[in-house]
Amino acid sequence: MRKLVLSTVALAALAGSGLAIAHGFDTRSIKAVGSTFTAAPVGTVQTSTCTGADGSYTRSHGTYTGTVSNATGDANLNGPITIDAKSLINTSTNVGVVTAHIRFGSDGGGNAQFEGVYANGNVAGLVEGHAPGSTAALLGNLSAAFSTTSGFTNGNIGGANSGGAVELTSGGCKPMPPPKPDVVRAEGVVSAISTGSITAAGVTCTIPTDLQSAVSGLGLVANTSRVDMTCTVAGGTNTLAKLSVEGGHGHLKEHLKRH
Repeated sequence: MRKLVLSTVALAALAGSGLAIAHGFDTRSIKAVGSTFTAAPVGTVQTSTCTGADGSYTRSHGTYTGTVSNATGDANLNGPITIDAKSLINTSTNVGVVTAHIRFGSDGGGNAQFEGVYANGNVAGLVEGHAPGSTAALLGNLSAAFSTTSGFTNGNIGGANSGGAVELTSGGCKPMPPPKPDVVRAEGVVSAISTGSITAAGVTCTIPTDLQSAVSGLGLVANTSRVDMTCTVAGGTNTLAKLSVEGGHGHLKEHLKRH
């Protein structure tokens, strides 16, 4: 037997396929799905053994075929299943990892990757890919009894697994746009002006700090200057957003606007 010096490196390499979590959750609709499956080995399962500091290891690579049944949420999950699986198991501790590429469904169009932990004859982990018969993405938990000689038995995608499985389809909910603020507009002679507020035509508006310097630079005079101002209204407070003052020939000329 070959001696396995860095067993942790081998484990990392096997798990290196890493599943990318589906993007765009905030712009998709989601529904729960589930199914059961079995898959027996087809042909010869390739195996090799080696010894590490923490025990003996068996590495395997095989193809397993069977049937998906009892689908809930999406009948297209039912149908044939083919699992191309690799495993690395410490036979001394009976723990390891299993990764697989899975094809399944009524039209054979389901396509997913699996990555899971093996312990004492059972495997459990995450499956991610595309559901058959649609463009929906599939994300969920997968569990089964597993051995290289019997394959996958008592398998569950979602269903009995804690956390289940879901299909994500395009469309669905979209973030609500923020409400536009209420506004009040006043046009007339300035009756009061200070660093922090302005009153015209009976309307008083707070001058925000980012506009105070600009408003002061206009040189407005109470009971003399004429303005056209727009203020946002929130929580009972009017806040200046835009201000125009009278220019030549009685025309209003915009001088400042809050961004």
